[in-house]
Amino acid sequence: QDDMHVVANLAVACLCLRFWLLTATNVLFAACQIFAYIQTEADPNVLHKRIGAEVLGLFGILSLFYCAESLLRHSARKEVAARLGKCQQSAVSSLLDMMCDAVVELDHDLRLTAHFPKLASMLMHGVGKPLKDVEMANFIGDSDDRASFERSLAERRDEGSCGMCTARLRDSMGNFVGVVIYYVQYLSI
Repeated sequence: QDDMHVVANLAVACLCLRFWLLTATNVLFAACQIFAYIQTEADPNVLHKRIGAEVLGLFGILSLFYCAESLLRHSARKEVAARLGKCQQSAVSSLLDMMCDAVVELDHDLRLTAHFPKLASMLMHGVGKPLKDVEMANFIGDSDDRASFERSLAERRDEGSCGMCTARLRDSMGNFVGVVIYYVQYLSI
C-alpha cells in the first residue's frame, strides 16, 4: 500500500517537475522578450502594451500549468485509491475462497453476478447450467429461510454493513444443504 503511494507520488512529482521546468522556461523567455522590447522600443505606450501582453500571457501560462498539475495530482491519487481498493478486494476474496465452501457476489437485485463453480458443484448443478443472473433466493429451499435471507439483506443496505443468517439450500436432487451465509455490502469500483 505504501509502495503504491510512493510510486504514484514519484510519478506525479516527475510530471510536476516537467511542468515547472516548462514554466521556468516560459518565464525566462518572457523576461528576454520584455528586455528586448525595452532595448528596441522608443514609444512608451507601445512598450507598456507589449510588456502588459507578455505579463498577461505569462500569467495565463502559469495558471494553465498550475491547473494541469492539480488535475494530474488528483487523477493519480484517484488511480492509486482505485488500484488499492481492487487489491484489497482481491485479497479478501482469496481469503474467503480459501475458508468458505462457496463465495458468491450478488447484484442489487440479489442475483448472482457470474457463474460460481463452487456453488454449482456444492448444489450439484452440473457444468451445463450457468448460474449467472439467477436469484440467490431460488436456491433457498424453505420459504421461511428465503424470507429471513431477504429480510437480513434488506435491513442492512449501508456500504460495509455485514451480517450472517442460516438457510437450507436445495441441491439439484431436491436435498437440503444447511449453510451459514455471511455477507457484506459494498459498492463495486
